[in-house]
Amino acid sequence: MADRGKKGPIRLAVVVSHPVQHFISFYQSLAAQSEIDLVVFYASRMGVEPYFDAEMRTEITWKMDLLGGYEHVFLPEADGIKSTAPLSVNNPSISDALDSFDPAVVLIYGYSQVTMLRALRWCRRRKVPAMMIADSTPRVPQAGWRRLAKKVLVPKLLDQFACFLTVGDRNEDFYRQYGIADERLFRSPFTIDENRYRAARKDRQALRAGTRQALGIGEDAIVALCVGKLSERKRVRDVISAAERLRGG
Repeated sequence: MADRGKKGPIRLAVVVSHPVQHFISFYQSLAAQSEIDLVVFYASRMGVEPYFDAEMRTEITWKMDLLGGYEHVFLPEADGIKSTAPLSVNNPSISDALDSFDPAVVLIYGYSQVTMLRALRWCRRRKVPAMMIADSTPRVPQAGWRRLAKKVLVPKLLDQFACFLTVGDRNEDFYRQYGIADERLFRSPFTIDENRYRAARKDRQALRAGTRQALGIGEDAIVALCVGKLSERKRVRDVISAAERLRGG
């Protein structure tokens, strides 16, 4: 095992369920920093390989490079994990993988999946600080025992993290409701591919005209865009209602 106290780049391990398209730019940006030695540990190959999304009732394949520009490792159990359900994402090998890399800090995505809890336990045993990132927001109180269980257990679990990378105001409200102090919250919005965005911006008018023509949208028509799954949980109907109000419907 390497000497964690020696000078050199900070070894940062990221533990996440699978390659997610809107996280990749974040990893690539971290990997480009000379003071950071990054390895992303993936619990499954979902995303790199086609997978069935039960909520959308369709098979999903991402048409982009999800693995380039940063170092990553698929854990040995990855091929057999086909769902992101809490009990499905279970990689006992994460402990050995972290032992081998010997990170100075570990970034963990959420706390509901077994692999994330294993990574957190590894951090506690090795006295390595763990950071957490998630997009959780306060929800309508659940009934009876569920609400009581979360009220008792979640604060104890969150207290084991050194700090939290937050993605918005409501996300920070989630942590505050469980007693997390503001000094442990650090804003870290979801990233974008800035190079691709800037290139598109330079050619904005041509892209705008071409997209409108391809979709049969008039030059003066107002377009409302919703980025997310077409599911009730994502409240797409709210966007439709807002668009109707804008046009006086």
